[in-house]
Amino acid sequence: MGNKVINKVGPKLGLYEIDTDEQLSASIGFLREMDDGRMFRLCRNSVAAALAPGLLVQAKADTAYSEELVVAVAGAVGDTTLSVTVTSGHEDLSENELRDGYFAASGTAGELGHGRKIKGNTAAVAGAITILTFYDALTDVITISSYGAWIFPIYTDVVVDAGSAKAIGCPICDVTISVAATGYYYFWAQVAGPCPIISGGALVAGDNVMSGGDGSVIATTGTTPETVGVAMQAVTASGDVGWIWLNIE
Repeated sequence: MGNKVINKVGPKLGLYEIDTDEQLSASIGFLREMDDGRMFRLCRNSVAAALAPGLLVQAKADTAYSEELVVAVAGAVGDTTLSVTVTSGHEDLSENELRDGYFAASGTAGELGHGRKIKGNTAAVAGAITILTFYDALTDVITISSYGAWIFPIYTDVVVDAGSAKAIGCPICDVTISVAATGYYYFWAQVAGPCPIISGGALVAGDNVMSGGDGSVIATTGTTPETVGVAMQAVTASGDVGWIWLNIE
């Protein structure tokens, strides 16, 4: 065992590199695995802030406006599009903002659970209709006036983890803030294996850790936390970086 990449086919971006090459958008979410158990996902930074190693990142946070979305035009078996009304309280939706997110029928008994990955969407202001295009065709009718829910793309427009969405990994190098007019930065976030992360509280080896809500990790609390890894070092003081065996994947 050394420091070898197992799956060499994939995007041409070094693990410790960042790039604005838009061709990388086709490989968002690609999994790169090393022979020592470390695993990484290709992500795209948001326009919100630069990112730094040692801090967990998350997907764009879901909101109440992502649920109970009314179907404006019925979808037939074999259709790859569905017209959905953007909730009036939602922010305006830009073209393809939901690309590689997911949509599921959630409010009519005959259709419940039918979900598809989103290939693209049309731009729409709050209260207007967006047309979702799916990678795969529908296998059931989605009736008019039923409703559904979507979630945003998991590895696109990521931000520092705030505990408001699933933690998806930890950058392993500094990542420049994206600027829509000049380009989005692509980078690798570690999702499994030994990874240095800032501790938000005292940790001892063997502690199951969860998101601290600010990019850090803390010992799990409560009855049903989202565990993201296990502390590897004997003692890690609050505010210090310690080695965590990530098990997000």
